Amino acid sequence: MNQLTNKTKLIFTLLVTAFSGLTLADGPDWTPVLKSFEKACSTTEKSTFGILWKNLVVPSNDGYESRLGKVVLPQAYLKATGKPKRENKGEYANYVIPVTSGTYYGMPVKAIELYLGHGNGINGEAIILNVPYSEAKKKLKNVKFEKEPFDPTDGYLQAEILREGKKMTRIQCDSST
Repeated sequence: MNQLTNKTKLIFTLLVTAFSGLTLADGPDWTPVLKSFEKACSTTEKSTFGILWKNLVVPSNDGYESRLGKVVLPQAYLKATGKPKRENKGEYANYVIPVTSGTYYGMPVKAIELYLGHGNGINGEAIILNVPYSEAKKKLKNVKFEKEPFDPTDGYLQAEILREGKKMTRIQCDSST
């Protein structure tokens, strides 16, 4: 009986050790999907991110309201997402895709957000990283976020690295007009 108890303890210890390393960082590398953030926030319709945008945000016929569509991603990424939701934020709708696992440059991704105004020109996307701003800035210091001329009054379009509360980071592309 005592020997069985020791074997059970050993198995339990091995299992706890094996699973204790599992975090949001385990899972797919989201970096290739989110490359548009580095390329002056440009998303082509044929890119994985472009296909995601097109299928998740369904515009209305009048161009004012939009509705939640579906998440279209390659299977490895789809398995790493939770149920998407649409939040009405007054002047715009925010579409949030929770990310249950995976990384962007080795940092755990918490969510992907897309937002679209109600006929007012607000629009953009964001990556929410589950790391503090200071850590994200250090890890992304060698990543080149390209600039692109956008509008004579706005200057250029480029992803911004922003604080998201005290413990997270937001990388945002705002292409509102």
